[in-house]
Amino acid sequence: MVSQNITSVLAGALAAVVVGFFAEPIKNWINNLLEIRRLRLSLYKEIANIYINLKEIERQINNGKINTIETLNINIELISTRCYSHTDNIIILFYQLPEATDIDIIYKVLSALSPEKIQQNSKPINTVSLLASVPKLVYIIEDFRKAKKTDRKLFEQCIASFSPI
Repeated sequence: MVSQNITSVLAGALAAVVVGFFAEPIKNWINNLLEIRRLRLSLYKEIANIYINLKEIERQINNGKINTIETLNINIELISTRCYSHTDNIIILFYQLPEATDIDIIYKVLSALSPEKIQQNSKPINTVSLLASVPKLVYIIEDFRKAKKTDRKLFEQCIASFSPI
């Protein structure tokens, strides 16, 4: 009787250790998948917002309302990159996204348009080439929109959720 109780207690303890041993990695794996899903959604929403804003800036450039570096800077400063900035804290998860390098390119081109980068440039700035960078970035985002790595349905939903400024 006593040996049977000890055996059942040991079996229960062993089962708890085995379940605990396998449950923690599975829990972490599921949490990582959920975090990657949330990260993708946040980045897509931010890129969609950038896209909508850049399309408006492009329209204003074509209408002559934005024709100087100063007016471009005012509009570029309104574009948020907080979500992408957060990826520095979760870089391992970020690079698990198949589209991570494409996202990096979008933000690197956008950062080249930022007033801080423009002020750091010691060379004289060509206003025409700077203004021409906006349609190029719009084109890059449109390529991202069509890429196989991109979750196109989700990205289209994100674009649809924003209205032009």
